[in-house]
Amino acid sequence: MKKQSDFSRLMGYAGRYRVFTYASWVLSAISALTALVPFLYIWMILRDVLAAAPDYAQAVNIPHYGWMAVLFAVLSYLIYIAALMCSHLSAFRVATNLRLAVSEHLALLPLGFAENFGSGKLRKIIHESTGATETYLAHQLPDQYNAIATPVGLLVLLLAFDWRLGLLSLAPVVLAFLILFFGQIFKEDFPFPPRCQHMGSVKGRMTNNNPAIGIMGIADMFLIGFVFSHGKSPFLRLWERAAALFAVAP
Repeated sequence: MKKQSDFSRLMGYAGRYRVFTYASWVLSAISALTALVPFLYIWMILRDVLAAAPDYAQAVNIPHYGWMAVLFAVLSYLIYIAALMCSHLSAFRVATNLRLAVSEHLALLPLGFAENFGSGKLRKIIHESTGATETYLAHQLPDQYNAIATPVGLLVLLLAFDWRLGLLSLAPVVLAFLILFFGQIFKEDFPFPPRCQHMGSVKGRMTNNNPAIGIMGIADMFLIGFVFSHGKSPFLRLWERAAALFAVAP
């Protein structure tokens, strides 16, 4: 017998409300694609302006394009709100039925089980666990489909208008993935030295003691740790003295 997936089990608790979960995925993707339409109208405005130059009075369709861009931007938000309403209807039903099912199961257990855990602790576990399903179904899943539809729509727009510029625009994306890939390999082969880790802990204590210090870039601090990890640089000793003014004792 094939094992039922976790999502299928959650949909079992949704009952007839499961259709709202699927509808939220579709609406979220439509919202993402609709949000790209204003960029099309902005391109049409620029096209008409450049074509009419220097006699800009000939660009008579600019107000229409502008209002259409605003209309589709507002429509995108309305569709996304509808997607969230559908996802919340299903998520709340799942969370409610989960609480009922757990309560019914607890009623069948020996009384000593609840006494060992404590009623407050059990209620907290049930509330937080069922609440996590609500976050997953109501927010994370619709946002996931929104995040998938947006780059796909952008890719279609880029290739439809000018495939050469579209491919050129994808070059930074490929470069970013390569940097992330090789950066992860570099991180595994060359971990942070102890001096850098020490500076990270100092920075954490500084931030806890004085939240204003949180504006300091942690990436820059790690870079300093790499450059001066030998511990002999006067710049590093100056940094540690400054950090000691704000750090609290561990």
